[in-house]
Amino acid sequence: MAIDGTPPFKLPPGAQPIVLNDFDLLTSTQFPTSGAGPYTVPTGKRLVITGAHISWVENAASPPASGREVLIQVGALDGDGHVVVGQVHTIHGVSLPPTQFAQVTASVTNLALPVLAGSTVSMAITGTAPFVTATSAQVVIVWGWLEALTK
Repeated sequence: MAIDGTPPFKLPPGAQPIVLNDFDLLTSTQFPTSGAGPYTVPTGKRLVITGAHISWVENAASPPASGREVLIQVGALDGDGHVVVGQVHTIHGVSLPPTQFAQVTASVTNLALPVLAGSTVSMAITGTAPFVTATSAQVVIVWGWLEALTK
């Protein structure tokens, strides 16, 4: 994606580029001061996720003994023939070692994940909330485009 959020390819007619960050995905329990998530795909639209990035620092003095997982999840994919209430699909994640100040960074690109209107994009993080505080250092980004739902 270009610096202005424009994808490096031609979008479908009427599609709008979208970038979601940790403020959009984390809930107020996970991120007490600014979490507004999970992001819900607007009515009449489909979100097509083309990439995701996570950079996370474990800042807890006593992290979980088995480490921590930070996962980006979607509620339902278009064409998912086995949707179950409460089912989610993990589209990207990282695993942090159980060491204070350990950092893990990973990106995934060239995705084409269609998320239906009304479905959510959220974060699942193992351990005890809140995960983001004034001393946390994390970057979470999901990008793609919103297009008119033609079904």
